[in-house]
Amino acid sequence: AAVRTTGATRLSAEYRREPAVRRVFTLAALESGATSDLLRLAGARDAGRLSASASLEAERLRADEGTTDRFGGSVVVSGGVTRRLSLHAGASAVGTRGDVPRTEAGTALWWTPARYVATEAGATYRVPVGERWTVGATLAPGYAWSRERSGGDGRFPDRGFATVSAALDAGV
Repeated sequence: AAVRTTGATRLSAEYRREPAVRRVFTLAALESGATSDLLRLAGARDAGRLSASASLEAERLRADEGTTDRFGGSVVVSGGVTRRLSLHAGASAVGTRGDVPRTEAGTALWWTPARYVATEAGATYRVPVGERWTVGATLAPGYAWSRERSGGDGRFPDRGFATVSAALDAGV
């Protein structure tokens, strides 16, 4: 990975070859011995209380059962409103081409959407606990659009739908 920092701007490029299970999170991919070749370009910029980041990815997933090329990207803008409250808005997209590999039992090795686009806007509220620790909660509703490929595993309906993500975290 190469990282370049100029003032409040950060740029990086990364190439990684590894077992695909780390990227696709399926037991079928683990059992098949699938691999992932990933190229990721990322950048971020801070400007006062605001920060923005973006990334682009191209990945080739390989197994004896087939090969899939996956492309994606994301952009996020965030900023602090108060010392405890921050807001963010973002969008991401992923699409695939190539094979829709399956095990002999018919289980898909990984998700292969024709396209998936998601947006969200959220808030994080962070509270100090003691002198060094903080606890935070994030809630981010959004909306996504999906189009599954023919022969895919049909994870989402071919239309738009509401999404929500929530998180709790603790940190120093």
